This record gives sequence, C-alpha cells and structure tokens, in this order.
Amino acid sequence: MATFAKPAFNATSYSAIRPTYPRELYESVYAYHRRSKYAQWELAVDLGCGTGQATAELTSFDHVIGIDPSESMIQKANAITPRTTPPSKEITYVTHAAEDLNFLETGSVDLVVSAQAAHWFDYARLWPQLARVLRKDASVAFWGYSQFRIAGYPGLTPIIHDYCQGRSLTNSVGPYWEQPGRSILDNHLLDIPRAPEPQFKDHEHIFWTGDYHDSIPDPRPVLLRKSVSWESLQAYLRTFSSLYTFFENNPSDAAQRTDLAQRPSDGKGGDVVERIWWTLKEEVAKVNEGQPGEEVVVEWPLAMLLCKKT
Repeated sequence: MATFAKPAFNATSYSAIRPTYPRELYESVYAYHRRSKYAQWELAVDLGCGTGQATAELTSFDHVIGIDPSESMIQKANAITPRTTPPSKEITYVTHAAEDLNFLETGSVDLVVSAQAAHWFDYARLWPQLARVLRKDASVAFWGYSQFRIAGYPGLTPIIHDYCQGRSLTNSVGPYWEQPGRSILDNHLLDIPRAPEPQFKDHEHIFWTGDYHDSIPDPRPVLLRKSVSWESLQAYLRTFSSLYTFFENNPSDAAQRTDLAQRPSDGKGGDVVERIWWTLKEEVAKVNEGQPGEEVVVEWPLAMLLCKKT
C-alpha cells in the first residue's frame, strides 16, 4: 500500500483504467443488508476508498464517508465525485488509516465496505474498531479481485501467471508485490481473519470466480469483466503497484520502453510491460489468422466477505 504514496504514483491513470464494479455487486450488498430487521440507511463508510469509485456508488445511504491514507487518492476522489454523485447525497472524503476510526461516533455506521483494499488491513486493530462504530445489524462487505484473465484464450493464463506471480527478478513483477497483501487477494480473501463472535454474525463468503479455480466452493459466474483495447490493456498493466518497485530495482529496464505497437523485428528492446503485452498480442494473433484484433475481454475473479454486527 506504500506504493500509492510514492511521488511516481499517478492517481489519475489508476482511476481511469481500473475495472469498475457492476451494479449487480452493489445490489448483492444491499440485499444482504436488507435482511436485517433493524437495518438502517443513514451512514456508509468506504475503507481504503482510493479515488472514490465504490464510495460514489453507495447512493442508497444518506451520507457516505470515504477513507484512504493516500492524500493523492483523496484529492482525485474529491475532484471526481461532484460529477458522478446525485446532489441529494452527501459524500465526504477523509485522509485516514482504516484502523483508526476514532473520529466516528460509537454505533453510528450502518454499512462498511472496502473495494480492493481489504487485503491491506491490520485486522487485530480493525475488527475492534468496527465493533465499536457499527450499530446493531449493520453490515460489513469487503471485496477484491485477483489475477486477470483474457476470456476465450485459456492458453494465455500461464503466461499471465508467470508475469504476475513468477519469480524472475527481471521479467516478472511477482517478486515485487507488497506481501502478504497480494497473496490474500490471490487466495480470494480466504486468509482474512474471521470477524470475531459474538460481536459479529451471519458470515458469508461469495466467489464470482467462474470455472477458473477448481478448489473454490460454490463459485458463481464471473461478474467483473471489461472489453478493452490493446492500448488500454497495456495502460492497465502499468497501474500494478508491483511495477513501481520493479522499476526501482531495474531502472535500466524502464529506459527500454519503445511505445511501439509490436515487438521490434530484431526482438530487442521494450520494457517489462511491453514485453508481456507484445507476447499476449502475438499469442492471440496465432489463433486469429495472424491478427490480434482491436479488443479483448478481460475478466477478474472476484470474492466478497460479508458479516453483520450483532
């Protein structure tokens, strides 16, 4: 998570290219919340809100507070929100750690969510904080997506895996993820400590992972997908937090960037992102009469943790 505070991190690019969550996801959260007899809809809190993508969608609540430790993320969220939020809804952004919620009143919060940030939290500190600020029958919904796939091309999955999770210090970003956060994501949030009883109840774990992972119980169809141009796919690859650390450790690699649409004829050059990007395009072209096409469909397995305050 420290990557997002680095001067080189670009919150605007991060916000523009990351996948957006479909309405079905939010409706699943609301349906879970409605199951409580005493559920209220006054205040929702988004932990690790980033640029406010999920925060601005929580329009069923009167007031929403987005919390993030990165000042650049909060600045971007404040710039985006006025253009995307109904005037009748109040959204506030606060630069703060998720584990320090002393500015919130006891028993004041009806819903706490976290979108693609729950793998960073210190749960020995967070669960007691949530037990204090949540009112009776309030809900918690944490979700996150793991390693992407390109739909319709299963042969690309091992290539993507080697790039994202491989061990090469010069051709993979795998060694440069902040841990254990990345491992928690790739294991579908299964490693997050369970909210303690008797303070919390009604635990659920939902997996929108499709048929990508044989070990997942009761998987639902993939929910998070996006048609992207090849240029957008490269831009997405450049938002990986591990890439910033990769370039810090391999500064000469960054200097090899060519901005070419295809691999040079001599096979030389290209930074680590271009090399994997060219490879993916070449592999798609092999099964499409030599043409990679204009777009591909990217899918992300997504998992969600749910529980309620007793």
